[in-house]
Amino acid sequence: YMWFVFKTSRVERYGFHPDVCRKYFGEGVFGLWHDEVFFVAWMHRIWRGSTLASRGDSGEVIARMLKLCNFTVFRGGSSSGHKRRNVGVVGEIIEHIQETPGTQFGITVDGSKGPVYRMKRGVPLIARATGKPALVQRSWCKRYVCLPTWDKTLVPLPFNHIVSFYEGPFLP
Repeated sequence: YMWFVFKTSRVERYGFHPDVCRKYFGEGVFGLWHDEVFFVAWMHRIWRGSTLASRGDSGEVIARMLKLCNFTVFRGGSSSGHKRRNVGVVGEIIEHIQETPGTQFGITVDGSKGPVYRMKRGVPLIARATGKPALVQRSWCKRYVCLPTWDKTLVPLPFNHIVSFYEGPFLP
């Protein structure tokens, strides 16, 4: 489906997208809002990125989609209240980035549970621990369907205009 959407749509990219980031910095930690996961999976498939997906049922669907798009997927979760779940996954991610040259790591900054558009500390923590630049991505499209999820996930429609903006780098 996403192949068809991108094949029939006008796609524009502005800023330090993964090609530019890899050229100048080697690696990067990209942050995006959770409602944009459908854009990023297909759009970033050629860079064979790495990412985090939650352990729940919806995380399983996303993880399968990401794996089809050449991503290395770590399974874990975000924090819930004051209790940390899956603390070890952050260490695995940091180790993976440090040991794998050219790694582009992407993570939803508002986590797998929200609240929507409220940034959690994952991107700055991982960027600081690895010494890699942090970048943010925002994607937009003219025509889409909103899923009935906590974040109103956007599913772009075919014959569209899709734009991705990349800001940064923010050096740790």
